[in-house]
Amino acid sequence: IVCFEIAWNKTLTKQINDGGQLVSVHTNNATYAFSNQIDQQFEMSRIRAIETGREVVISATTGISAHIDRNGSILWQSKEFAPESKIIRAKLHNDVNFAMQNSTVISYVSLFGFLIPLILLLITKIVRRSEN
Repeated sequence: IVCFEIAWNKTLTKQINDGGQLVSVHTNNATYAFSNQIDQQFEMSRIRAIETGREVVISATTGISAHIDRNGSILWQSKEFAPESKIIRAKLHNDVNFAMQNSTVISYVSLFGFLIPLILLLITKIVRRSEN
């Protein structure tokens, strides 16, 4: 996938559910040089490794290249803007974990987990106004 797609559920979920065995992220982070954006994208890649149950390989021309195992552990990582490379042996996985099997349900539960407190807050404000 391309770097920004690491943040989009549908693209990655579809690839895993269609038989994807590895997550490969290709990026050029020159625009975000020495900012927190590069670290944020890297951490999202680690989370995706755990979520998908797949190893993640990041190929960055100017950012951080890395090999992350399916538990989110960093097996190898370059420094930002350092011309480094490494030949790695990534493990391929065929199993589809709970998060991938139920990604739509999890998305809706997460959405309602956000909306319920907001709705309760609005109800509380309405009740307080009516009491005054």
